[in-house]
This record gives sequence, C-alpha cells and structure tokens, in this order.
Amino acid sequence: MVSRFTVAWVLPVCFLLGLSRLLLAVTTFNRIAKWINLQSVPNPITPVIDKQQSIRARQIGRVVRAGANYTPWRTNCFPQAITACILLSLYRIPCAMHFGVTGSPGQDAFDAHVWVFSGAISVTGGAGFSMYETVGCFLSRHAWLRIARERQ
Repeated sequence: MVSRFTVAWVLPVCFLLGLSRLLLAVTTFNRIAKWINLQSVPNPITPVIDKQQSIRARQIGRVVRAGANYTPWRTNCFPQAITACILLSLYRIPCAMHFGVTGSPGQDAFDAHVWVFSGAISVTGGAGFSMYETVGCFLSRHAWLRIARERQ
C-alpha cells in the first residue's frame, strides 16, 4: 500500500529530480550546495535525529527512490541525494551528504557514489559507507545548528 506522503510528494519529487539533474549539468556542485544550505565538513559525520525525524527520513527516502523510478531520464545517485537533502531541509531534519570512491583515481576501475544519511537512516544511496571510501561530506543547515547548540 502506498502512503499518503508518497502520493502527495511523488510528482514534486520527479520535478526536483529533473531540476537537480539540470543544475548538475549547468553549474557546479558548490553553487548548488550553497543554494540548499549544505556546508562542507573535514570529516564524515552523521547527525543524530529523533524517532519522529527517523520516520519522516524513511518516508523521504522511499518517495525519492519511487520518483527516480518514474522519471523518463536516468536518475542516478547525485540528483537523488540533492532532492533528498531539499526535502529533509523542508522538514528541518538534519542530514549529511557523503561522497565516496572505490579504487583509486588513477585506476580504470574508479567509481564514485553519493549518499545521504540522517541519523542511522540511509535516505538515499544505500549503505555507501561499506562499499566506498568517503572523500567528502556536506552537512545540512539543521545539522550545523544542532551541533552548534550541543557545543554551547
């Protein structure tokens, strides 16, 4: 059975997936990160979330994956991650976008992947930590705010 949340969000998510793909084609990720309030951090981190936020993060992950299946274009991990971060931000759920690679850049078998985690929830990209070496991490504005509050 499809949830009301999925029904309500699947078309807007398809639009956001297309917009994310277009933005990735015409501008740099650093600009996109600035627009959606993602900030680079030196070490990989996953923000802590509460039970209600976990439930919503799972729903967001499901609707992003469902939307990716309905787009007439190829929707890989990058537009899915951007779309997930936008939705998580709308619901004020802290998240982290992780960039990873396998192999080494000089080898032919070099592969890259992007995934989003919120708490223990893999919102998009699956269990990227187990297959990829993390080379970059961006935190959402809400994750930064939570960390700042905890440090005070």
